[in-house]
Amino acid sequence: MSCTGTRYGTAEQYSKMFCGEWPVEAQVQIRIESALDATAGYIDMALNSVGACDCALSAGGEQGLAYLNCLLAVVHYPCPCNSVEITSEQRQMFATEAQNIIDAILDRRMEVCDGETGSKVAALDWAEHGLTVWNRARIIINRSI
Repeated sequence: MSCTGTRYGTAEQYSKMFCGEWPVEAQVQIRIESALDATAGYIDMALNSVGACDCALSAGGEQGLAYLNCLLAVVHYPCPCNSVEITSEQRQMFATEAQNIIDAILDRRMEVCDGETGSKVAALDWAEHGLTVWNRARIIINRSI
């Protein structure tokens, strides 16, 4: 994956989330795709900030970024669907949720790369302890080799 304007969400995902129907008219689909393309840059910047542009996305990462792309599109551009009217309160709720997801990517609570874990996953490492002066010296020597 590269962070070069890749669209993460599809017009179908957007339409099913916010329009409640699929397929939609061709003109509506074009407007949805334009909004998704325009807002994908925000996601690219967040991924680039944490060095996640050169990794393979996990399945959850793909779904999460598609969801984020759809949220950003509905926040920044009027919904082209005639069947649903999104209020300013809903738009603010979507904006807050999108910002929370971007923040989780930036501080690595949410990891999108395959095989990686977020910063909230517990980790345990073994620390060697020297009970005598000689053991402490051996540990220091072993670390410097």
